[in-house]
Amino acid sequence: MHGAEAEALPPTANAAPSAPQLDDLHLRFAVSRDEEYVELIATHAGRVFDLQARSHHYPLLLLSRARPRQRDVPLAYQGWVHQHALLDQLRIDRATSGDRRVRRRFG
Repeated sequence: MHGAEAEALPPTANAAPSAPQLDDLHLRFAVSRDEEYVELIATHAGRVFDLQARSHHYPLLLLSRARPRQRDVPLAYQGWVHQHALLDQLRIDRATSGDRRVRRRFG
């Protein structure tokens, strides 16, 4: 369709409900005792998003645990953790984690 024949489309922002904002999103973790299994469910405006069990939910769990301990820090900085501290919590050896990246890139 070209020119006058083209049908006007609504702007994308009006085409669908707005995306969830972080302040309106609620996360619920289900974690095994050994913390090897981390399931995540997000809810927003009565909708439930089952994000299932994934290993990449574990760093988010660690960051969410850090946030309540940082109440004296400005809100924008709560939940942030230094990389070396997070790597320690994840039990990742910093000395060898960089080596893997180098080997992957040049290997």
